[in-house]
Amino acid sequence: MSWDPFPPSTSSWSLVFEVPDPGAGDVDNLRAIAASRTALVKSIDTAIASVRSISSDLSAHWTGLAADTNLNATLALVPDLTTLRASYEAHASALTTYAAEVDRIKIEAEAQAAVYNQATSDVADSRAQRAAIDGIGQYTPREYEAPVGAPAGTYDEDDWRRAVLLDGYVEEGRETIAAARAALEALVADRAAADQACADALLGGSATGPFGAITMDSSITQEELFALLATMSPTEAALFLNSHSSAVNLLEDGNPDNAAEVAALWLALGAGGTEVARENPRVVGNLEGASSWDRGIANQLVLTAEIEEAERLFANGGNRDSDYYESRLVTLRGIQTAVGDGLGAKPPRTIHSLDTSDKILGSIVLGDLDNAEYASYNVPGMDTTADNMSGWTDDSNTFYAKQVQLLIAGGMDKADAKKEVAVVAWIGYDTPNPLTVSSEIEAYNGAAKLDASIAGTQAQRDLHNPNGRLGVIAHSYGSTTAMLALSRDRGVDTLVTYGSAGEVIGSNPVLTDGWYQTQIWDDPWARVGQLLGGRPSPFLDPDSQPLDAEGGSWYNPRTKTREYVIDASGHSGYLVKDTASLHNMAAITIDRPDLVSVPEPPTPVRTPRPVPPN
Repeated sequence: MSWDPFPPSTSSWSLVFEVPDPGAGDVDNLRAIAASRTALVKSIDTAIASVRSISSDLSAHWTGLAADTNLNATLALVPDLTTLRASYEAHASALTTYAAEVDRIKIEAEAQAAVYNQATSDVADSRAQRAAIDGIGQYTPREYEAPVGAPAGTYDEDDWRRAVLLDGYVEEGRETIAAARAALEALVADRAAADQACADALLGGSATGPFGAITMDSSITQEELFALLATMSPTEAALFLNSHSSAVNLLEDGNPDNAAEVAALWLALGAGGTEVARENPRVVGNLEGASSWDRGIANQLVLTAEIEEAERLFANGGNRDSDYYESRLVTLRGIQTAVGDGLGAKPPRTIHSLDTSDKILGSIVLGDLDNAEYASYNVPGMDTTADNMSGWTDDSNTFYAKQVQLLIAGGMDKADAKKEVAVVAWIGYDTPNPLTVSSEIEAYNGAAKLDASIAGTQAQRDLHNPNGRLGVIAHSYGSTTAMLALSRDRGVDTLVTYGSAGEVIGSNPVLTDGWYQTQIWDDPWARVGQLLGGRPSPFLDPDSQPLDAEGGSWYNPRTKTREYVIDASGHSGYLVKDTASLHNMAAITIDRPDLVSVPEPPTPVRTPRPVPPN
């Protein structure tokens, strides 16, 4: 078989012997990153000049203790900016040099690969001709004599001369192949040296600032890492994390139990946290305690990369059939559709979590999760997968809009109301199907994941809005999962289960305010889930309080009128616009039980009776 390290159908390196691709990597991308670092250097120069100009203006027009305090705080920015400038300048230089060396190696590797391919083809051709001369179907170098088994009178001196010539071609080709292989192995060594030189430059003192000499001891504990980061300025800490991937990876250990420490670190990092998220997206995207905005940035980078990889594998083939990659691509694109315009959407949408392993899971936040006064999780039930992310996010958006509407009814300004609500459309666990809904395995697994997510959210909210409220609404089997998750005290205020598949015996939700449940009278799947699993309805738990799903009315204090809501219907009807179930769940989760509806038919509109003719 001819060796071709650059086959047209794939970009991967392929050798008949074990040699890695010495020219791997995107040189243009390396140069683009170097150019972006150079642009940042220019931006920092402008920032330093602005700080000095502001300081000069302050000195000229403001005196006294307050002025001196403000001046010192402003000038304190200069050392950090100077450190950052030196770091980016060193990055740009290192990456530019590295890109040039990788480009050289790539060009030479392609040339040597071509030589190897041609020589391999020539040797195979010469051996085939030589075997044909022998007439016995195999290649055997020999002195001039008729080969054993050759037909009598078919092998003469001309054949011998041609055989000798072909033997020479074979030997010459083998030498060429050996030389090409040696050259490629030398290029592999060159690439390793270039990799190390670039790493050394990026981790050197000029690139990482005053802590460049600090190395990550493999035995360092997470507690020691937090203590080390506490000794650095925000700029230094961000640069340190970006220069030591093992430090970022260490933050995952024990997560979410260390969510409070991660949240405190993120608060200290300030804008540097965003840079850490961009440089380490696969860690930060699911790091409980990191800010929701930065997780959204990280997960968007991961989603974009996963879509590109799935497109490549679907087009070129991978180690699975095309249906697998097509299905994966549909799911990933569906999540992107659910995110929509992202931060530009109304309300803004960010990817709060993203698991791109074999079973894709994720969650999308509507609004500002870390700062909103009223935050809620919407937990799905049976057969809700990441394939349904758009639908589940739309349902959550309907819930968000109802909460905003009720805050406005309660007297809040419309613009403020929109800022004070956040909803997590959470598909963070593997939901059951109709055949497995009777089991509690998925509920226990999902409960651990939901508990972890809530811990991370509360860690951020404890710093940004410690008096804000956090609620959970959970549908069908999701309620079974949520009741287990909330058996651990995470400071959640309210739980509302709707269309519940039943409560696992021993679940004991720990809530600040209370637990509510609602079930539509014609919801067959809720009863099926309860019966198949042998799980009692939350309605039977004395700790729960009922919420109506029947049509009724509620008093709008803003308009001073009674307004009406309609009956909810079916297993999927709880979050339908204008239904009593949607209205009442929204009222409870914004701490306005006074706005809950009561069953009551709308007041009929009476028309006067016609006057009979005389």
